[in-house]
Amino acid sequence: VTKPRDFIDQINIAQTLLGLDFGDKTIGIAVSDKSKTIATPIITIKRKGILKDIEKLLSILEEYDVGGIILGLPLSLDGSENKSTEKVRKFAQEIKKCKDIKIAFQDERYS
Repeated sequence: VTKPRDFIDQINIAQTLLGLDFGDKTIGIAVSDKSKTIATPIITIKRKGILKDIEKLLSILEEYDVGGIILGLPLSLDGSENKSTEKVRKFAQEIKKCKDIKIAFQDERYS
């Protein structure tokens, strides 16, 4: 897993980053500015199944010229992975099957 700070250096300077907060019922989405210093919430997707969720996500990636995705990783307080962590990692794998894009995970503990 690429660390978010290293990850930013791998993204095209002219592209944005997309932040995803993946949940069972919704996916919160924020997009960075081109300088990658500020992210602004843009939409909350109501989950309709993995394929429809990814279809909507792909249109957002295109619209905002996204070069990479940072996905919140819901670890347990002790740092161990759990069922929610597993779902997020699976979602990331499904995205990669549909689009060759860089994805990093951000620990969500204490956020």
